[in-house]
Amino acid sequence: LVKVCKIAEGGSVSKHNSTAPQHLQIQLGDYVAAINGCIDNEAITKALEEATSVEMVIRPCVQSMVQVHNKGQALGLDLKYTETQPEITIKSFKPGSPALNKLQPFDRIFAVDSVEQAKAMVDQMKRAQDLQSMSFKVRRAKPFPSSGPVDISSLTRIAKDDRGLLPQPIIPISATALVQIYVRGQPFGGSDKSSSGHRYDTIPIANGMINAGMSCQLIHYVKEEHDTFLEVCKHFKAIVVRCNPGQIKADGGDQVKFDGAMRELRKLGIQ
Repeated sequence: LVKVCKIAEGGSVSKHNSTAPQHLQIQLGDYVAAINGCIDNEAITKALEEATSVEMVIRPCVQSMVQVHNKGQALGLDLKYTETQPEITIKSFKPGSPALNKLQPFDRIFAVDSVEQAKAMVDQMKRAQDLQSMSFKVRRAKPFPSSGPVDISSLTRIAKDDRGLLPQPIIPISATALVQIYVRGQPFGGSDKSSSGHRYDTIPIANGMINAGMSCQLIHYVKEEHDTFLEVCKHFKAIVVRCNPGQIKADGGDQVKFDGAMRELRKLGIQ
């Protein structure tokens, strides 16, 4: 994810915002999840600098206050920061981290117990073993209709929106995921996709499952995230695979590797 830190007056984004409805405008603090099918930060940055026409996937940003009751434990966070910057990015969590399920990967911390600036915040976090509880002010991508109940924040959000998707059940009888593949380099991600990046039948299928009392989260398989994808899928009770034959290979992935991962999930009792 690449954060929008500045919008130049008179630039392409500024011109887009001047005519776009409020919900489609790009705001400071928003995250760029993909550009022209590129999802890694270096490729996104390059596309922003060089491309004459871009199709962007934007994840709006929200600000949250998070309380972590660490009870004298070290926080176990893998962080990315520069001492002079105002924010710290969470890369991952170490096993047993008390912050797991409170903070999220890619959260940007801008205050710890009212302490600001990266170096001072890191020093404060090092005091965790002397503290029972710590508060964090974070900026994170805004939740979307299929963002829960299972935490899928470690996966790249490919779809532009989940328009038409019903609200997830508060207490689902089963947690399911519908898996799709977005073929980078093909219009809309493949001939079976609408402009949202979802298959034409994705929303109706998901809504049928939601109406039956199950949750159904919409996710995309991205070959660069294979291992992370597999770990996330282990938290579902069932997986519905909706990837057309040949599309995983067309996106540069390995169909045999993907099929092997699905068989591994089946051995774990995941339907």
